[in-house]
Amino acid sequence: MVYQPGLFFPNRAYEASAYVGGSWRAGFPASNAGVRGFADVSRSTTASAADSQFIMDMGATRAIRAVGLFGHNLTTSATLEVNVGTTSGGAEAYDGVASSCWPMSALQSSLSAYGIEEDLWYKDFWPIVVVLPAFASGRYVQFKISDTGNPAGFIEVATAFAGGGLLPGHGVDYQAFTDGFEDLSGVDYSPGGALWAYARSRMRTQSFTMSWVSHTELAIIRELERQCGRTDDVLYVPDCNDMAYSQRYGFLGTLKELSQAEYPSFDIRKKAFSLKERR
Repeated sequence: MVYQPGLFFPNRAYEASAYVGGSWRAGFPASNAGVRGFADVSRSTTASAADSQFIMDMGATRAIRAVGLFGHNLTTSATLEVNVGTTSGGAEAYDGVASSCWPMSALQSSLSAYGIEEDLWYKDFWPIVVVLPAFASGRYVQFKISDTGNPAGFIEVATAFAGGGLLPGHGVDYQAFTDGFEDLSGVDYSPGGALWAYARSRMRTQSFTMSWVSHTELAIIRELERQCGRTDDVLYVPDCNDMAYSQRYGFLGTLKELSQAEYPSFDIRKKAFSLKERR
């Protein structure tokens, strides 16, 4: 299977003119999924499938390749169906099927054999992402969430994502690929050696290099850097062909820095990336 990373932007959820459908609690409307940051959440009236769906009106026809949900409370039983349409509620551009929100659950189960248990809930911001098989052009994106047994009695989502972006034809260089965490915690010591510490989030990070970038791909990358800089969302999917792996290592984040493109030889372009998770 071909290793296929993806860098998706911009997030059209922030530009959406309306969010309709479902039933959402007062003070927690579906439109909160289009507010930057994770403080304002959408919360359905009940956990029923009818209440927890919504349609994002992007206001104009857009080419969409990836859709996602972040800062959610979805359980391992949850499914998500995504449709892209030229009419509200339609699926003319992409007619999706309900699929598990937790492709990484099998890997999580295997870790339990080693005495390791993970928090799969929204506090760790595991991404729920659907990568479409091809670009779909439509004005409306429908999110059909089904998690009727959610013990909270409602569905909560902090941020939605819908956007186009880059799927590089030659992938990334394995020898220049790193991933890990950046710990924002503070650590100090007293004169006597006692540990003074305050815990903060551990943010996922990724760094990699693409050594075979086409002219068109470089143009997309330049727009990514121009439009997003170090402040706006970039959805990073490590391998669009392996969503279990990508759920663990991918994230909604920002570029840590803007690197210079290199030209090692004629008609060959090289570009380095460094990203950090956003919460």
